[in-house]
Amino acid sequence: QNETQSKGKPLSGPSKKIYDMLAIKCSHSQLCSWTRVLSAINLHLANDCSFRPLPCTNNGCDKMVVRTEIENHVKECPHRLVECVHCKENVPFIDTENHHTFV
Repeated sequence: QNETQSKGKPLSGPSKKIYDMLAIKCSHSQLCSWTRVLSAINLHLANDCSFRPLPCTNNGCDKMVVRTEIENHVKECPHRLVECVHCKENVPFIDTENHHTFV
């Protein structure tokens, strides 16, 4: 059920107008200063909030990192793929020492 519905029915009339005027702070307000109408929060969180935690995209990493730091984390993540200097295979950085003993 989304925020524009009440008991499964879309809001309309005065209820919809009140809903559209409600101001809300970002759910990450301890870091994010965004304050807008309630109807814009999902778009803000999906596309704009610099402080929304995102999952690391490296296989095997379960860290959640704020959007402003995700690019650096992915590049430095222990689970990032690196090329083995011996066999040229891509292996997770965290496994390179063990990988070298088997090559």
